[in-house]
Amino acid sequence: MLSKRASRFGWVIGTRLVLILLALEVVGCRGPAQKDASAEAGLENEPAMLRVVPHSNKEMADLSPDDIVRVMQRIGFTDEQVIALGTALHNALLRSGAAAIVAGRKTEVLFAVNGEYLYIQSPLRGTFVYDLASGRFGLPTPRSSSPAAPARTRTR
Repeated sequence: MLSKRASRFGWVIGTRLVLILLALEVVGCRGPAQKDASAEAGLENEPAMLRVVPHSNKEMADLSPDDIVRVMQRIGFTDEQVIALGTALHNALLRSGAAAIVAGRKTEVLFAVNGEYLYIQSPLRGTFVYDLASGRFGLPTPRSSSPAAPARTRTR
C-alpha cells in the first residue's frame, strides 16, 4: 500500500514539475529584476517599432530639445527612445501641432498643442499638461498683475 501511495505522490510531483517547466519555457525566464523603466511604463517596444504620426491641429509649437526630452522622459520613454523619436516629435508639433506615438496599431501617447500648453495623453500614464512658456508641467496658478511670458505658438 505504501508503494502505491509513493508512486502516486511521485507522479503528482513529476506532473507539476513538468507543467512548471513547460510554463517557464513558453513565458520565458525573464524575471522582474530584468525589466527596465520603459517596461514599467508600458513602453516595451524597441525604438524601431515605435513611430511618430503627425495629426492636424490649428496651433503649432516650436519646442526646444530640452522640452522634448523633459516631456518624453516624464511619460516614461527611455533615453534611446527619446533619441530615436525626439526629432520626429519636434517636427510633427512644429508643422502639424499634434502627434501620436504608435506601436503597430496601438497608440502609446497623444500630443496636442492648445494655446500656451502641450496636452499629453497616455493610456498607461494618464494626462499631463506642459506649459510651453515656463517649461513646467501642470496648469499655472493665477498671477496677480504680472504679465505672462509670450508663448512659442502660432496659428494657421
